[in-house]
Amino acid sequence: MNFLKRSMMGTIRMPKKSFLLFSLILILSVLISGAVLVRHAVQQTEMTLRRKMPGITSVLYDWENSLSAGMDFPSPELIYEISNYPQVLSYDFTIDMPWGVYNRTLSPIETSGEFPMVGEYDEMTGLRLRVRGVQSEDFLSVRSHLLELLDGRAFEPIELVPGSVRPVIVSASLADANRLSLGSTFPAEVLEYEHLADGNIDLIDDSRKIELTVVGIFQPLDRYLPERLNDNERFQWHMQNTTLQHRVYVPNWVAYELFQLRAELPNEPMDTAFINFFILNDPLEVESFAEAVANLSGNWTITDLSSGFSQFSVAMANMNHMATMILWGGLGAVSVIISLIIYLYLRDRKEEVGIYLALGERRGYIVLQFLVEVIPIAIISMSLALLIGGFLSDGLSNRMLEQQLIAESGELSSQWNLLEELGYRFDPTDEQLLESYELTMNFEAVIIFYSIVLGTVLLATVIPLMGIMTLNPKDIMV
Repeated sequence: MNFLKRSMMGTIRMPKKSFLLFSLILILSVLISGAVLVRHAVQQTEMTLRRKMPGITSVLYDWENSLSAGMDFPSPELIYEISNYPQVLSYDFTIDMPWGVYNRTLSPIETSGEFPMVGEYDEMTGLRLRVRGVQSEDFLSVRSHLLELLDGRAFEPIELVPGSVRPVIVSASLADANRLSLGSTFPAEVLEYEHLADGNIDLIDDSRKIELTVVGIFQPLDRYLPERLNDNERFQWHMQNTTLQHRVYVPNWVAYELFQLRAELPNEPMDTAFINFFILNDPLEVESFAEAVANLSGNWTITDLSSGFSQFSVAMANMNHMATMILWGGLGAVSVIISLIIYLYLRDRKEEVGIYLALGERRGYIVLQFLVEVIPIAIISMSLALLIGGFLSDGLSNRMLEQQLIAESGELSSQWNLLEELGYRFDPTDEQLLESYELTMNFEAVIIFYSIVLGTVLLATVIPLMGIMTLNPKDIMV
């Protein structure tokens, strides 16, 4: 009789033992299958969300992990270096001058009067122009649909390098208020002045200026309508919209000229920022990109748009943690219980083992005999457990995720995000996030489940067998 026949006889001869083994593996495998499916669903959902997220990142100075002062933004030279990383599909950067420069020939933009136009116009210094330089003709604000060109064009490649003509794109409101059209020119002035004791301003030098030529007229696009906002939100919207209406887009080299002119003046706010944008080949490469940036000399970090679903990420991380604890607990229980059953089972059958050894049977075949007795039972119980675990985990995990979202909504505080401040957002609703979570028994999850559970069962079966296989047949029979 070979070991396969002996295995079949052993299973049939001891039905209670087989049923006990089947029941224990079934119960524990239900827990393990649910944990595996939930972990896999969490990973797949987060991957799906990240793929939907725009792959826009920006490199900033890492103030949180630094004890010394540093630059807020990397230099243009460092931006060029980062743009050659393999994760980067394209890049852009802007020389942003929030304080701006002045123009004493342009008229202020008319407003509704509901909120004052604070700081945008002064009788002595004229209209403030908030300058933003761009590096590419199809710059990010256009590509991201934050503004649309009503007339004219974006910059041509030849205009992005220093030349005799300094092009500018202005807002429709600024153009309407001053009858600007394509080809119109106006100066951008860097004024040197001082504040007098009576509150007035005394101009010292107004010779620093460059002439700008209008090549395009834009209209800002905003998804939030002011009539749907409360008073405070409407005020914030009005201030942001006013800033956009007074913004002028120029090539970076023109903005850098203005920056250098302003740097010559004493007591001028040095708030110029080299704001960079790196578009990744794949949003999933954001972690490897962050590691590469962290290895640069200095102290740099990145920001992306993942804060839009950070609440969902925290909720899913909590679910993943609970599923992991259940998984390891279930595997530990399988190991201990199966080992104990096999040990007690072998103790009752040690005379049988001794006879096989005395008759010259190979020890490996005896081990295979017991494995063949256990494996079919394990596979049948695991298959049934996978169906039960998948059915129970589907509804349960969705309710858990919904509760986690409700709990986290009151815990997380909004954090400042440069990209969001500039208008680039990825903020799906809770309903959209819940719809993206789907627990499925795909091939990968099933293979993972069978591999870890069956591997644990085999290991738990072999360990007690090794102890008795090292004994002498005479010692077993005593």
